[in-house]
Formats: sequence, structure tokens, C-alpha cells
Amino acid sequence: MSDQIVEAAQFNYMMMPFLLEFCQKSYLDLFQEISALACSPENAAALITSLKSPRGKKMLEEFLAQRSEENVTFKFSWNYMQMVFILIMFTRAQREGIWDLHLHSFRYMLPYFFRYDHLNYARWGSVYIVEMEQLPKEVLEEFKKVTDSVVK
Repeated sequence: MSDQIVEAAQFNYMMMPFLLEFCQKSYLDLFQEISALACSPENAAALITSLKSPRGKKMLEEFLAQRSEENVTFKFSWNYMQMVFILIMFTRAQREGIWDLHLHSFRYMLPYFFRYDHLNYARWGSVYIVEMEQLPKEVLEEFKKVTDSVVK
């Protein structure tokens, strides 16, 4: 769950009050810092830095764990949002020809292939990731050039 802060971008405006309420109860100092920074759009970079801090990550992990225990629907919705987010990353990588994002998002898809019994994707996806990570540098650079030119 260490990458959960990245997925925090998936929160819609309806979940934010619950997160802030949890933060106010459990992390008062972080809540005050977030509240002060959220008052002005000029503080957006500082707000993101604050949320990416170890305290912010820990707060988000605890919030997700607590809400998942309390509400099965929340857990289902959160898992669904994670899958959609991964799919959006993968689609962006394909459309824009971003090789590193392609491998990153595909790697995040692998557990879902196993979970939902897509055995061919699970089996050969793992092999694909390992082989693509072991490409010689000159082949990888040429491949990135071709991928970039096909997109443009």
C-alpha cells in the first residue's frame, strides 16, 4: 500500500470529507497543515508535498484500512477505482508511446490477471515483463524511438 498516495488522485469530491474527518481525529497536526495549504491555489505544490510525506502516506493507509473494515462497499469501490486507474495509465502509455509507463502499468495489471483467472495473461505477462527488462540498451533505445515515431 505504499503507492496509495498516487492513487489518492482517484478520490472524488465525495470521499474527501471522510478523509479530512479521519485526518482531523487521528492526525491533528497534519490536518491543520493541510487545511492551511488548501485555502489557496498557489499552495498546490506544497499541499501535494505534504500529502506525499511519510505522515500523509501513513494517514491514507490507515484511512483506507479503517474504511475497508467498516464498509464492504467502500472496499469494493476502492479496488475498482484502482483497476480503472491502472487501465487509464496503460491506455495513456499506449497512446503516447511512453515505454516506461507501459511497463509500469502492465506490472500493476499482473496481480489482477492472476486474481481473475486470466491464466495466459498471468503466465506470459510475467515472462514479458522479465524479457522487456532484460533488453540490451541499444535495442531498448531503438525500440523507444520506433514507439515514439509511431505515436507521432
